[in-house]
Amino acid sequence: MPIIHCRYIESFPFSAEALDSSFCLPIGKAKIELEGKDVTSTAFSKMVGYALKELPLIENAA
Repeated sequence: MPIIHCRYIESFPFSAEALDSSFCLPIGKAKIELEGKDVTSTAFSKMVGYALKELPLIENAA
């Protein structure tokens, strides 16, 4: 199964909460936006919106 990973290359500002040394982000939790069977597409942060926008192009290419 092909895997597509979308990553935003440019830096973006972090909140004061995220910069605190005690900040903890849960690992292993994800939100499934659209479930399919042929391709796995992963994204986080700003790239989620871009990935969802491109899904119709991928679906039409199949």
